[in-house]
Amino acid sequence: MVRNTPITRNAVRITLTGPRLANFVPGGPDQRIKLFVPREGRPAPRITRTDLTWREAWARIPEADRPYQRTYTVRAHRSDPVEIDIDFALHAPGGPASRWARAARPGDPIEVLGPTAARNGGYSFEPPAGRRLLLVGDHAALPAIGSIVESLPADAEGDVFVEVTTEADRQQLAAPPGVRVNWLHRGGAPAGDHRLLDAVRDARPPTEHGYAWLAGEAGRVRALRRHLKDERGMDPRAIAFMGYWRVGHTEETAHAEPAPPRVAAPRVRLTL
Repeated sequence: MVRNTPITRNAVRITLTGPRLANFVPGGPDQRIKLFVPREGRPAPRITRTDLTWREAWARIPEADRPYQRTYTVRAHRSDPVEIDIDFALHAPGGPASRWARAARPGDPIEVLGPTAARNGGYSFEPPAGRRLLLVGDHAALPAIGSIVESLPADAEGDVFVEVTTEADRQQLAAPPGVRVNWLHRGGAPAGDHRLLDAVRDARPPTEHGYAWLAGEAGRVRALRRHLKDERGMDPRAIAFMGYWRVGHTEETAHAEPAPPRVAAPRVRLTL
């Protein structure tokens, strides 16, 4: 880790570098990677081994030392200098990734798995050229939405709906003139309610010949997809949808139960 930069009151941007990062090949602006967050007070063990897959190597680490697995979006990738940015929400009291990001200092190690070849999975945003866009997500999807919006061509058109906790959690997104960003403030309402669905239903953004990208809490993502498909008549092939998290679950427990499918699930190869 080389930099820990505050973004808002409840989010920081962690910048990572390393000699193998030169081999990192993001497939899309919403590229996902795997982070192995060290347990507090424990060393950061290496995951990559030539004789085992990363899952096998991770499972063989004694539980007291075994790092937490967490999936994050690459907010930005630079080749000179070779760096990637990862945005972390600072929840209170927060899980292991949030606590690590809050305390991280330059020089702190963390293990990363990411793609080393184009079209190696772990991304979902692939709109046909010229389609009007609809991007919808909660705080967990904000890094991907920010990266997508800032990658769009100048003539792109569309609507973005982002739910954050308060107005102070808004971020400056460099959207093209034809892309309107709508911010929703959850306030004291519980995460995972139907605020995003209600906003999209009430606004009725144009969807004919459009392309939708939906991400966030898994139950809400399913409801949004049903609304676009069943109520708005949108072609399901034009809807990319990802359940980034589930109410009441960590990443480990969420993966232990059936969950909605993720489009282009990640197939990572390289430790950075």
